[in-house]
Amino acid sequence: MSEKAYERELAFLGQTVTEAFAAHGKMEKVTDKTAFDLVTDADVAIERHVTRRIREEFPGDGILGEEDNPKTAVGGRTWTVDPIDGTVNMAHSIRLFGVQCSLTEDFEPVVSVIYLPVFGELYSAVKGRGAFCGEKRLRAAKREPEKAIVSFGDLSHTHADDFTDQMRMMFYLSPKVSKLRMLGCAAVDFAALAAGKLDGTVFFTKNLWDLAPGMLLAKEAGCEICSPEGGYTPDSRAIIIASTHEIAELIRESY
Repeated sequence: MSEKAYERELAFLGQTVTEAFAAHGKMEKVTDKTAFDLVTDADVAIERHVTRRIREEFPGDGILGEEDNPKTAVGGRTWTVDPIDGTVNMAHSIRLFGVQCSLTEDFEPVVSVIYLPVFGELYSAVKGRGAFCGEKRLRAAKREPEKAIVSFGDLSHTHADDFTDQMRMMFYLSPKVSKLRMLGCAAVDFAALAAGKLDGTVFFTKNLWDLAPGMLLAKEAGCEICSPEGGYTPDSRAIIIASTHEIAELIRESY
C-alpha cells in the first residue's frame, strides 16, 4: 500500500472531529434515548457537523451515524460516526468519553480516529501503517495474563443472555487476571488498549460506529481480534480484542 493511501481521508477526519467538538461539544440539553441510555444536544450537533463535512468532501460515500443514520447499509466506502461515545459518562461529568469515526470499505475499517477531548489526545490509524496518538507510534502491551487488565465495556440492559454471559465471563476471569474494569466508553477502551494501558476488552454489540474505529486502532497496534466463537465477523454476537494471543484465548475460554 502506498504511504499516501488514505492520507486525505486521515487528515480530513482528524481535523473534522476536533473542529466538531470545539464547535458543539458544550452539552446543554440531555434527554432519554432509551430507558437506560441518554442523548445530548452535543451528540446530535457533532454528528450533523461531521456528516455535513463528509457529504461536502466525499459526496459519493455512505454514512453510518449513531443518531441520524443508524440503519445505513454498509458497503463500498462507508463512514461511521459516533459523535459522543460514552454519553452517559459525559452527562454525569465523568471524563471518559470521546468522538470516534472511521472509513470502512466493504465492512473493513481502513482509516480511523478517536478523539478524547478532555485529555487532548487524538488517536489515529490507517490500515497497514500503524496506530498513533498524535505523532507517537502505539504498540500494545505484552503482559502475562495474571498481570493483565481486561475491560468489559457496559453490561447489557436489553439482552438477558448477553448480561448472563458477561457476568459468567467476568466471574471466570476474575481470579486469572490482575483486574477487571468497566469504563463505559469503547473509545477509551480501544485507545487504552492500543497504548498498552489495557490488555483486553470485550463488547457485546454489533454497532459498527462503536467498534470500527477502535478495531483498526487496536489491530494496527498489534492486538488480536476474535469472537467468543472464533473468528470475528460483522455478524458476531460479541467481539474480543486482546494484546496477545494468550489473553485472547483466556477470554474466549471464559465464554
